[in-house]
Amino acid sequence: MLDSEHRQRLAEWLLHLGREAEALEIVGDMPDASSARRYQIIRRMIEIQLVSGNVKPKKIQLLVTQFPEEVAKEENDSKKRAQEIWGSAAKGRLLLDAGDPDAAIDFFERRLITLMDEGGDNDLGQLDVLRAKAYQRKGAFGVARTGYETAKKKIDRSDQLNAAILVGLGQIELIQNDDLGVAWQYF
Repeated sequence: MLDSEHRQRLAEWLLHLGREAEALEIVGDMPDASSARRYQIIRRMIEIQLVSGNVKPKKIQLLVTQFPEEVAKEENDSKKRAQEIWGSAAKGRLLLDAGDPDAAIDFFERRLITLMDEGGDNDLGQLDVLRAKAYQRKGAFGVARTGYETAKKKIDRSDQLNAAILVGLGQIELIQNDDLGVAWQYF
């Protein structure tokens, strides 16, 4: 019988082979692993897929579905919330990558309301940025601009999300006003 570390490696290898269901089965059948360990493994598997540059949203849908089920078992509320936010961002990115900004907007609107009701909105800047991107892709530039501005107020000036916010605002300025000088201030 394989230990958790070897099972994780096997699951990641199966994922690379396109055998997501088998990979999840191995992760789910780790008797010596806590739920936190299982969701960390699933998160890593999702991250591997997201950074590969060749993400097929349907391909990792099983992982994205399983992740919140494992996170729900987390007993530490702050860790649970951080993972819920991360999982929401990953799922929303997949919807955007699939070319479905309407589905992404619907998803983000629902998740933001739920997460705000559960613990405020100070830590939701990442979701605000992704929601703004979805509106921008849809062509709703005014709503996108407002979303970027909202996110900008929630995050620290040194946060890397500022780059995405400024690029988004610059793109909107360029599209709406065709004024490179003004857009350049954001870029």
